[in-house]
Amino acid sequence: MDDNAFAALRVAATLVHALPGLRGRVRLGGRTLCDVTWDDMPTSPMVVSPCGFRTAIAKAHRQRQAGEEVRFLHLSADANPAVDIGVPVLGRTYRGGIYAVPLGDRFLCAFATTLNPDVCHEELEDLVGGLEPPDGMWGLGIRGDSGTQITLLHTELACDMAGPDIDCAIELLHQVLARVTARELVDSVSALV
Repeated sequence: MDDNAFAALRVAATLVHALPGLRGRVRLGGRTLCDVTWDDMPTSPMVVSPCGFRTAIAKAHRQRQAGEEVRFLHLSADANPAVDIGVPVLGRTYRGGIYAVPLGDRFLCAFATTLNPDVCHEELEDLVGGLEPPDGMWGLGIRGDSGTQITLLHTELACDMAGPDIDCAIELLHQVLARVTARELVDSVSALV
């Protein structure tokens, strides 16, 4: 499995584990390999809980870092599965991989990056510094997952997901996403030199 395909699995494992109701589907071409879901309804030959999926991906990540060959779901070493992420009822997906899930009287919004939390904090501080978040947005947090080595950037938004305040909050998230994506690209190119 190449690094990009495995990074996508690490991102998906972190997101579905952290955001209640988010689900994933790992597939190879048109064939579903497993579904990652919070319910027990069998939707494919293999159903895995978000906790189980995250644990398996974290273990595989440690093995890859140790130089071991990882065989995911009994696939050949050169297979590159894709992963799809779905939101629960009332959830939202925004461009770039930003997901919003209902959480009580608010929405939890998040996206994931391969950057470590310290680098995310630098980029966030540089971009938003002392800005006040738009109305209806409660802060912007950074949480690293030590198992998958993926970082979540997250916020909570007012339950009314329509209107100019929410549009401003989503636009701010897109700016943060663009900033960390650019940093990921710069770091990956620097690693090649």
